[in-house]
Amino acid sequence: MWPSLRVAPKDGAEPHEVSLPEAITSSPKWSGLVVEVPTMTPAVLRHMVLPVVLAAVGPLDKTGWSGLMEAGCFSPSQVKLIHSYLEEHASQFDVRRFAQVPDLRATNGATKPVTLLMPHVPSGNNSALRAARNDEDPSPIPLAQAVRWVVHAHCWDTAAIKSGAVGDDQVKAGKTTGNPTGPLGQLGVVMPLGRTLFETIVLNLPITGRIAGDSPWWERGELDPIWKPRPAEGLLDAWTWMSRRIALIVEDGLEGPVVRRVVVAAGDRMTSTPEGEPHTTWTIKKDKKTGSVRSPRRLQPGKNAWQGMEALLALDREGSDFETSSLLKQAGDAQAEGLLGLDFPLRVGLWGLVYGTQSSVVEDILADELPLPVAALRADLDVRETVIEIAEQAAACARAVDALGANLRRAAGLDPVPWDKGQRPGTAVLHALDPVVRRMLIGLQQHGQDADEVESAHVAFERICAQVARTEALRVHAAAPRAVFAGREVKNPAGVKVMVREAGASRMFGAALRKALPRIHGAGDDGE
Repeated sequence: MWPSLRVAPKDGAEPHEVSLPEAITSSPKWSGLVVEVPTMTPAVLRHMVLPVVLAAVGPLDKTGWSGLMEAGCFSPSQVKLIHSYLEEHASQFDVRRFAQVPDLRATNGATKPVTLLMPHVPSGNNSALRAARNDEDPSPIPLAQAVRWVVHAHCWDTAAIKSGAVGDDQVKAGKTTGNPTGPLGQLGVVMPLGRTLFETIVLNLPITGRIAGDSPWWERGELDPIWKPRPAEGLLDAWTWMSRRIALIVEDGLEGPVVRRVVVAAGDRMTSTPEGEPHTTWTIKKDKKTGSVRSPRRLQPGKNAWQGMEALLALDREGSDFETSSLLKQAGDAQAEGLLGLDFPLRVGLWGLVYGTQSSVVEDILADELPLPVAALRADLDVRETVIEIAEQAAACARAVDALGANLRRAAGLDPVPWDKGQRPGTAVLHALDPVVRRMLIGLQQHGQDADEVESAHVAFERICAQVARTEALRVHAAAPRAVFAGREVKNPAGVKVMVREAGASRMFGAALRKALPRIHGAGDDGE
């Protein structure tokens, strides 16, 4: 019995489960995956779907990649290759053992509740003492769902102590320590998405050769409790990284096999994120001694995806503080060569986890999806500069309102709200402008090649920005005490005493808006 995935039919019918082979070979029929938590989407794609396609059909050159995108489906011969490949490795793809170690046992003989695989569900010391279900009596879940959680754990599991496994010679006192998070937990995951699951698959297949020795775990023989730290040998190895040793304890349920309990032990430790990791953007730090240091860029809680636009569109590494995902750059190159239309409705999915207490618990799940004009992934087209500008303009309006609030607090004899504490008024501006920015991005996807239409839309966008910023500024004024009109004398950053009062704060706010929104103010339009 194959592992199964939940898919959403393109025709809008109810989501349902299909086998892994059907999910892949019929992928043009599905709009996408349906998952238990958002972070399961990149886990399932990377650990199950993409490596099967890449190993069975790839590696792809430009001709093969463009042929798939143009056809919109796998060819009959490619479908046959996929089925043959899966049949060749059928024993490893059995749902009762997929991504698991047969007969894995903890040294103390104990098992854990299946909720240990679910980062959003409290368990152990984090569970409520009087919960309806507890660790000794966990609710059963269907086997197919449990397998998807196994895959999620390999990608995102928390760090710290894990149960010691029989046969692991590195166990100490029945446990292993120093376990890192799953490999995706160390990234801000970025993936291009298409209109169908098939398009998403192709957009995530790199146009590159296969590295000698690179293979998914199911081509490497039987799994056992022994683990080691090592680098990934290539994409297939990294995508299917076995960061834990796991065994599901399967029982017979009323409607099929179910899982209540699980064994989770230490797995292989990836010594560094591969240089060729395609599912993240990068931060580049300059160092006089070592040169440029490149590290994966994490998602920031509370920020919309478009607030990281400078990283998503950082196409040229030279002189930049960021570098975009190689797959987004590949999509831009494909458009430049005519392999994708300018109006292709590309979306970008972004996922991350916020860990706490030495990465041993999950505090938050981050997920966002952003429409992105494929033309913005070309450095030679104006659309890219427009996209970067609208994101920066929205952020600048928020900063203007924050500065107004900070100056009014100074005028009242208070300290500004710290940037990392409390709720600042600019956050409300960003929240209000979020749907506006997204509508603008969709419009650029559809009409980005019409310069006059883009300019007209940009003027309308600036007017909305001004209206939103001024509305929030009125709220800030309404909350300020009367003392702000008289003002107070404070020291500026240079240590010089200056008078801060409402009139000066308002002038600075107006000047900031005029600078941020030049089209409506430069033409004598006040944006009202």
